[in-house]
Amino acid sequence: PDNGNELFCAITQTYQKLRQMGHFIQGFLDCIINRKSDVDMEANIQQASNNHSFSSLLHSDKIVHSFSSAIRTLPSGQIEEVWKIFEENLQAIRNDTLEVVEN
Repeated sequence: PDNGNELFCAITQTYQKLRQMGHFIQGFLDCIINRKSDVDMEANIQQASNNHSFSSLLHSDKIVHSFSSAIRTLPSGQIEEVWKIFEENLQAIRNDTLEVVEN
């Protein structure tokens, strides 16, 4: 796990230095949420919640620190872009989840 954490931190720092955190975050969310595939959303949500590798990312102090540091040092215009990416993804998840519940 430490090698994976180191890699994730290095990738985060690289994207931050390139001022491309928006692309990194969108790509990361696309991998987690997997909306680009034909996987049904309910199964996808269950898979993400059971994915040990993903949950270990969220519990790694090193990763959380690296990611938050990269976000805090972004220019204000990019912070707005990142916020919009999170907002759009949260709305999409909410809409997809509501569709699953309604069906």
